[in-house]
Amino acid sequence: MKNLTILLYFFILFILLISCTNKKNNYQLNNDIIIDHIDKSKIERKDLKGENIIVDSYYIDMNGAMMEYSRKNNILVFRNAEYNKDKPYFLIYSIDKNKIIKEAGKKGEGPTDFLKPDFIINDKLEDKIGYLLDFGNYKLYDIDNQFNFIFKKKLGINDDTNILGLFLLDDSLAVSISHNSKKGLLINILNNGKIRQIYDLSILPSVNFFYAYNGTLQINHKMKRMMYAYKFFNEIHFFDFEGKALKILRGKDKNRNKSDGIDEWLDNPYTPMYYMSSYSTDKYVYLQYAEERTLSEPFKEYTIIDQYDWDGNFIMEYKLDKPHGIICADDEKRLFYFLTTTEDDPLYLYKY
Repeated sequence: MKNLTILLYFFILFILLISCTNKKNNYQLNNDIIIDHIDKSKIERKDLKGENIIVDSYYIDMNGAMMEYSRKNNILVFRNAEYNKDKPYFLIYSIDKNKIIKEAGKKGEGPTDFLKPDFIINDKLEDKIGYLLDFGNYKLYDIDNQFNFIFKKKLGINDDTNILGLFLLDDSLAVSISHNSKKGLLINILNNGKIRQIYDLSILPSVNFFYAYNGTLQINHKMKRMMYAYKFFNEIHFFDFEGKALKILRGKDKNRNKSDGIDEWLDNPYTPMYYMSSYSTDKYVYLQYAEERTLSEPFKEYTIIDQYDWDGNFIMEYKLDKPHGIICADDEKRLFYFLTTTEDDPLYLYKY
């Protein structure tokens, strides 16, 4: 009887140990998906002071602003007419000449107009600058070296697919973010009109409202990886083109216990936000971290940029001395170009 009691004691102890181990190691799923806590306590932060760049004779409209950077051509491209069809849609700025060298595109529904265009720079292309992808009508254009838009083809996408975002992989493949009333937010691969779901961004079983999973997507063509950072969760996902999760980074946040519904997420002025925007290179991902800013709070007087490699390792944190904006990075020259949303001359250069 005594031996039986001892065996029972050790059996219970064994079960408790397994239970504690499982709770402690629940950051690893199926031995494939590694979930780590985001811990910045041992990460160095660099404080950077920006140099204002005055773009003569031009006012850059920051409503719906976008900025793209070509290191090969040493240009910045600003989206300048998201809400104003009377302005040129894009401004091409020469860094060497310190001036706008071309106005390109027009917002509208005419045969040569664009609805929701994205200017996609690809420095690996020799015969062109990149592509223009018009999300408004699913048309694809080449951008030649003189910044002319040459119609290439219409993507075979139906309007009933609930697409919220569209990103180009090459001239035959695209990635879409779509919403589903039963599931939430999904990432799909589009190949000549055929849609294949590869990743589910909905991380709370009780929440299907797609806006709760709003965030920022970056794509590494060379490594065939993607990164998604959530706006309302302190969480970052790295996964491949087949949808296999490679690493999930998770920090503490205050939105885990919210319910389903627009009033909890979009109409709640006290909803905390975490990742506001992003930019990526072949080596790194740069995330603008909001430090739990709520919808009702004004932007802080500075901007935090978190740098990760494509394996999900935290590299560095940078503190820019200007409020929220849009960033482009050059790893080789070790500099940031930054558009702040709070000034009439919004372009700044940061050297790190």
